[in-house]
Order: sequence, then C-alpha cells, then structure tokens
Amino acid sequence: MVILRCLFIFLFLLSASTHAALTVTDSRGNTVTLETPAQRIITLSPHAAELVFAAGAGAQLIAVSEHSDAPPAVKTLPVIGRAGMLDIERIMALKPSLIVLPSYLSVAQQQTLRALRIALYIADAPTPEVIANDIEALGILSGHETAARAAAQRYRAQLKNITFRRESAEPLSVFYQIWEPPLYTVGGGSLIDQAITRCGGRNIFSTLAAPSPVVLREAVVNARPQVMIMGASEQDFTRWKNDWQRWPQIPAVRHQAFIRIDPDLLHRPGPRFVEGMAVLCEGIRDQGSGVPDPWQAQSF
Repeated sequence: MVILRCLFIFLFLLSASTHAALTVTDSRGNTVTLETPAQRIITLSPHAAELVFAAGAGAQLIAVSEHSDAPPAVKTLPVIGRAGMLDIERIMALKPSLIVLPSYLSVAQQQTLRALRIALYIADAPTPEVIANDIEALGILSGHETAARAAAQRYRAQLKNITFRRESAEPLSVFYQIWEPPLYTVGGGSLIDQAITRCGGRNIFSTLAAPSPVVLREAVVNARPQVMIMGASEQDFTRWKNDWQRWPQIPAVRHQAFIRIDPDLLHRPGPRFVEGMAVLCEGIRDQGSGVPDPWQAQSF
C-alpha cells in the first residue's frame, strides 16, 4: 500500500512538472507566460525571425514581417505586414500562440495586439549581451530550451572573443552613417554606439539621446571624425563615400578611413549582431594600426 501511494505521488509530481507553465522575461522586462510550448509563432521584425530560428524554433514559425530574409528558410513564409502596417485580421486567422515583436511598434499597434489575448514577447535587446538572453527565452517558450541555451552560449563566446580596446591611446573618433538623405547616425546608448565604444572608438554623436538621430552634414564636418563607418550596401557605400570627398578637412576623408558593414548585421538586434561587431572591431583596429599603442583582445 505504501509503495502504491509513493508511486501515485511520483506520477502526480511528474505530471505536474510536465505541464508547468513556461515563464520568461522579455528584453524589455515584461513577464511572458505560456501554459505549453508555442507551436505557432509569428514575428513582426526581421531580427525577431532570426532569433526564433536561433532558438531552434524555426519549424514553429508560421508568418513573418516584411524584409525578413534570414535564414533563407524565412523567405518561404507568409508576410503579414510591416512595422507601420500590420494585417491584424490575417494575424487573428493564423491563430498564433506567440507573437515576437520589436519595441518600435507604435503604442496603438501594441495595444491592438494585446487585445487579441495572444502572448507577446518584445525582442529588442538594450545591450549586446541581452541578445543571448532573448535566444534562451524564446527557446523556453517554444520548447527548445537545451538547443537555445547552446546557441546563446556560442553567441556569448563570440562576443567575448571579438571585443577590442587600445590600452592607452585615446579612442578613435567615429562617425557612423545609417542613411541619407536625411543623414541618419546613431545616438548614445544604442547598440551600435556600445559596439563602437567596445571596439576602441568614440561615437561623435554619443551625446544625442535618440537611437538614430538625423544630423546636419556640417556637424559631422565640425566634429572631424577619424573614421567613417557606413552600414550600407556596396552600392550605397560607394555613393556615400564619394559624397564625403568634398570635405577633405575631415581626417577620415583625408586618410580615406572608410569602413563598410552589412547593415543587416549591426542594424538588427539578433544573433548576427556579433558578426557585425567582429567586422566593426577589425575595421577600427586596422584604422588605428598606425597608432603606437597595441590593440589587445579585452573581455567586457
């Protein structure tokens, strides 16, 4: 009788643990809870789709937003709108159990989605490290905790290995160009601003609070950056670089210190951000090779 009672208790506890709710915190500090792993996931930004695949849940992704293109399998999925215009009726018809969205959706859009009573996970990491947390959290919510933890650990190892600084020299002043016209750059505290600092640079617009402010070309000329980095396609990079030749008084122009980075790497807070950081650090390091102080790998 005692044995049967113990067996019953064991089976009860096993059943309870099997059906325990899945609870995580998203990258903006919100608690997200699911009773069972999400089997139907929709993403509302390109980087969110990349995060879901990195977490091992690519097979559970049923629809994505415009411009989602990585990994290649994403291109075969239905598109349910873009950041400024979501097809809410189609989202409802697809009956997702989890929606992964960016924080830059409007308040009205977020309220509309919350009214659907579908679990929402905001994936918009404020630091490079939190990207790994997003991967792990999405792995838990989708039932791929082990695979997601391994992917997050790989990301953290890559992040540690590609972070550089110079021991004693002053950081190289950097202008990062996102787009033109108008002339967009990165403000202080943004992910790219943090990456520039870790790579031994100093963002000339780090005092601006907006993550991607518009600036005047004259402000760039007056700041005299030593390096100009452009998140651009090869075609845009050539055009932008040629445009800046009119201002040879800028040290970066005078010494042709231009760096191109694939915008899909650094402009998305997803698993490939670490690859963009590697290119960024290598570029800044190479531009600083003429400076006597040695460059060394540095963990942060």
